[in-house]
Amino acid sequence: MSLNYGTLKSQILEDAHRADLSTKVDDFVRRAEGIIYRKLRSAELVTRVDLTDSDRVTALEGFYTLPADYLEDRSFFLVNSSSGDIQLESVSLAELRRYSGGSPVRHYSIISQTVVEFRGVPSTTDVVELIYFARPTQFSGDSDVNDILTNHESIYLDASLAALYKYTQDLELSQTHQDAADAAIEALNEQTGRVLGGARTSGYYDFNSWGGR
Repeated sequence: MSLNYGTLKSQILEDAHRADLSTKVDDFVRRAEGIIYRKLRSAELVTRVDLTDSDRVTALEGFYTLPADYLEDRSFFLVNSSSGDIQLESVSLAELRRYSGGSPVRHYSIISQTVVEFRGVPSTTDVVELIYFARPTQFSGDSDVNDILTNHESIYLDASLAALYKYTQDLELSQTHQDAADAAIEALNEQTGRVLGGARTSGYYDFNSWGGR
């Protein structure tokens, strides 16, 4: 049975045999969501957006606002119809500042979860395509679903049960379910890496062929 937010909550309480925690189950899922999206980098989360002059933080500077649902970049491309799209290189902030604003747009550095800086400075007509991992909208109504819950419901269940058992101070069961969630996340990240390029064995993912770190 495919789960939605309502049936997910019911399944959590049923698996734990803790119907008495129904008023707390939303919080368990919130905590699970936080853990999942800090660690998970799967194909279901990949999306794209064009950054244009309207996304620039300050006029004529190289700082741009990232999408509100941004988790992590896979790649940036300077869209150039005359000579083909140019993939930009991720560099450290210190290295980025060695390039002048008048240089060709070839490099970027993530300043924070909300801002990226490019060097050189894109023109007012330049378009930069961002391909990135996006955070799904937080569950709210009982009918809400997303692709992770639909395709990998065990990740939500185990991460939520880990939060539930931590709340009840059954730390052994909490760790058991957290280990299961982490193993499923790691396996999914590695599978995504094989499909999209460059899975790494240490850590969560590495998409080198797409310009990831």
